[in-house]
Amino acid sequence: MSASLADFMIAHPVELGYGVLLLLGAMLIVITQRWFMRRKRGNVEVSTLVLAAFDRAGWGVVIWHQKDHRVLFSQGVRRLFETRPIFSRIDDFLAMVMEEDKKYFSSMIEQQEEPMMKESMERSRIIRMAQGDTLEIIVEAVAWRGKTAKMLMIRPISKAHRKMLAVQKEYELLKKQSQFYGDTLNSLAYPVWVRAEDGTVRYCNIAYMQLIDDNQDIAVYGDNKIPELYKNAANLAQTAKLEKKIQTARQRFFVDGQRHYFEVVQEYRPEFGGTIGYALDVSALEEAQARILDHLTTLDDILESSLSAMSIFGENMRLKYYNRAYVRIWGVEEAWLKTEPTLSEVMEYLREARKLPEQINFQAYKQHKLRLFTEVKDPHEEVSYLPDGRTLRNVLIPHSMGGVLFIDEDVTDRYALESSYNTLIAVQRETLDNLFEGVVVFGEDGRLRLKNPVFLLLWNLEEKDMPNGTHISKVLEKKRKFYVGDDWEEYKSSFLARVQSRHSFNRRIDRNDNSVLDCNVIPLPDGGVLFTYVDITATTLVERSLRERNEALQASDKLKLEFLANTSYELRSPLTSISGYAEMLQNNYFGDLNQKQRECVDGIHIAGQHLSRVINDILELASIEAGLFELELRTFDVYRLLTAMLGLVQQRLREYKLTAEIHCDPNIGTLCADEKRVRIIMFHLLSNAVKYSNPSGQFAFGALRQDGGVTFWVQDYGVGIEQEEHDEIFKNFSRGSAGRRISGAGLGLSLVKNFVEMHGGKVHLESQKGEGTRVTCWIPDAQKREDEEAKHVPLKAPQVFELDLKNM
Repeated sequence: MSASLADFMIAHPVELGYGVLLLLGAMLIVITQRWFMRRKRGNVEVSTLVLAAFDRAGWGVVIWHQKDHRVLFSQGVRRLFETRPIFSRIDDFLAMVMEEDKKYFSSMIEQQEEPMMKESMERSRIIRMAQGDTLEIIVEAVAWRGKTAKMLMIRPISKAHRKMLAVQKEYELLKKQSQFYGDTLNSLAYPVWVRAEDGTVRYCNIAYMQLIDDNQDIAVYGDNKIPELYKNAANLAQTAKLEKKIQTARQRFFVDGQRHYFEVVQEYRPEFGGTIGYALDVSALEEAQARILDHLTTLDDILESSLSAMSIFGENMRLKYYNRAYVRIWGVEEAWLKTEPTLSEVMEYLREARKLPEQINFQAYKQHKLRLFTEVKDPHEEVSYLPDGRTLRNVLIPHSMGGVLFIDEDVTDRYALESSYNTLIAVQRETLDNLFEGVVVFGEDGRLRLKNPVFLLLWNLEEKDMPNGTHISKVLEKKRKFYVGDDWEEYKSSFLARVQSRHSFNRRIDRNDNSVLDCNVIPLPDGGVLFTYVDITATTLVERSLRERNEALQASDKLKLEFLANTSYELRSPLTSISGYAEMLQNNYFGDLNQKQRECVDGIHIAGQHLSRVINDILELASIEAGLFELELRTFDVYRLLTAMLGLVQQRLREYKLTAEIHCDPNIGTLCADEKRVRIIMFHLLSNAVKYSNPSGQFAFGALRQDGGVTFWVQDYGVGIEQEEHDEIFKNFSRGSAGRRISGAGLGLSLVKNFVEMHGGKVHLESQKGEGTRVTCWIPDAQKREDEEAKHVPLKAPQVFELDLKNM
C-alpha cells in the first residue's frame, strides 16, 4: 500500500492540486509514522525511509534534531536548489540563500507548533539564491517525533496552485475593496441602501439603520432581514427600474426627536438589475425655500403697498411684473398688461395717451430707452415732466435675475413742497438778516448753524470769524473782550451748563464798553438753542432815570408819611385836651351854658372828633406803609354791623336831609375778618356817599354773600367821578375834581383799598359824571380760606433753588 501511494505521487508530481497534495502529504505522514512505530520495534531508523518517500514525491525535506542538532537533508533538497554537495549542517543549507531568506528558514525551524498540515498560502515564498537565481516554493514546518525534531517540507508550486494563489490574491483584494467601500458607506451621514433585482433591500449602511430606529412607527418590517424606511419606498424603486430614470420623493422622518425632510432618491443599476437608494436631509433647504417664499411674499406685499410704480421687464423686454401703483400712475388697462406687452409697445401706448414727455423725435427717444435696457449696468435715474403737469422720477435698475426693474415715483407734490420750502427758507433768511435783533442758532451738537448780520455787528465780529460749525465755547471766547469781571472761566462754565439744561431764560448783559444787551435763550424743538440779542443801552438809560426818579418820589412820600405820622402824634395830645374840655362844657360841669355858648362848644367837639379821625387815618396809613399793621380777625354778624353803621351817620343824614336804605338779608350770617377795619371801610364809604349826594337825595348800601366771602357795597346818586380819575381816587390824599369843593383829607378811599387788600379782597369802582358812584368791596371769609388752604397744603413744600448767574 505504501509503495502504491509513493508510485502515484511520483508518477503525478505536478498535476495534483494543492488540496490533494496536502491530503496525500498528511496520509504519507501518517503512514510514515506507522512505519516508524513498526521499525522502532525492530530498531530500524525510519528517518531514511521518510526522506526517501518525500524524495520520490519530488519534495525536499530537512529534519533537524533538537537534542544533538543532527540535520538530515533529502535528495529533493539538492534537486530543488540544484546543488551537488550533500548538506550535513543547517548552515550549509542556509548558505544557499540570501540573508533575508536565511532569517525566514531559521524562524520556520525554530517555531514551536503542534504536528499538523495547514493551508497557509502566506508561506509561499520566492527564494533568491546566492548565485542570483530565484525559486518559488511552498514551505511547511511541522514537529517530528514528539517535538524532539523539526521537519521542514519544501515543494515547488504547480501551475494549478499558482492559479489558485492568483485567484485567492484577487479575492483578498476584492475583500479589502469591499471592506473599504463598506466602511466608506458607513461613514456617510445619510442613509444608503441597495435593492436586489427582486426589489428587496440586501444592503444598507449604519445611517439607514439609525433612521429605522428613529422612525419605528413608519418603518415596514417584512420577511427580509432589512426593513423598509416607509410604506411606499419599494414603489419608488420599482418606478425607477421600469422607467430607467432616477426617481425622487420627499419624505418626513424624525432624527433625534426632531422632524426633518429627506429627499429619497432611487437609481436603477442595469449591471446587477437592482437599484441604489439614498436619502439626503434637505431640512435646511426646505426651511430656506420656505423663507425665500415668505420673503418673496413679503416683497410682493411691499411692492404692492408702495406708492411708486414698480414694473419688471424680462430679458425678452416683456412685462413680467407690475404693481397697483403702476396701473394708477400710468392709467393703463390691467387686462392689457396681463398680456405681457413689450417695452416698445408700452411706450407706444403711453405716447398715444399723452403720458410721456413731449418729444420732437419720439423714435430717437424710444431707441434711447431701449438701449438703456441693455447698456445700463448701474442704477440710472431721470426726471420726466409729463404733459398733464406731473413730475415723475424714473429709476432704471438692472435686475439680478435678468431684465430691468423700473421705478416711477410721482414727485410732483415733493417738488412743489421743496420749492415752497426753499422759498420759505429764503424769506426767513431775508427776514433774519433785516431784524434789529441779533440772532444766532446752535445745533444739538453745540455748533453754529445760523446767524444774522446784526449779531456780528453787536459783538464786533466778521463773517470769517464765525463760520458755520463753530462750537459755542469758541463763540463765547470771542465775546470775552466785552466781559466785566475776573472770573471768566467760572462764568463760562456756569453759562454753558445753563444752556445745556434746555430751559428758557433771559439775561441782561452789561459790557465793558458801557453798552447793555438783552439776551434771550430759547431751546428749539430739534434740540438746538436760539439766542437773541437786543441793544437796550438807550432804554436802560431811560429806565435808570425813571428808577432813580421813582426812588426819589418814594423817599419823598416816605418822608411825608413820617412827617404826618409825627405831626398827627404831636396833635393828639392837645386834641385830647380840647375834646375833653369841650365835653365837660357840654355836660355843664362848670355851669349852664346859654344857647350861643352851647353851639360854640358843640362845634368845638365836632371839629375835635373830625380831627381825631383824620389823625387816626394818617396813623393807620403810616402803619400800613411801614409794614407794621396786623389784622385782628374775629367772627361778627354782618347785618348787625350794617345797622350799627347806619346809626353812626343818622345825625349827618338829618343834617343833609338824606335818605339811606339797607339792602341786606338779616340772615346773611357771619364773617371772619377784622371787624374794626371793616367798620372803618363802611364808615368812609358812607361818609363819601353823604358828602357827594345831592341835598334831600338818597343813597343805598348793603351786603351779600359771594365767592366764599361777603361783598359790601355803597351806591350814591351824586355828582360822580370822571373816568380818568378812577385809578387816582384810591391814592393817598387824592380827592378828585368833584371833591375839591368839599372838605376832607383825601385818605378815606386809600384806607378802604388798603384794608380790603390786606384781607385778600378786591375793590371795584363804578362811576359816571352826574350819575353817582358805586363802590364794591369783596372781603373773603378768613376761616373758609384757611380751611381751603389746609386741604391743598402739600406734605412737603417743594424746594426751589435759583442759580444766580452773572449776566452774559
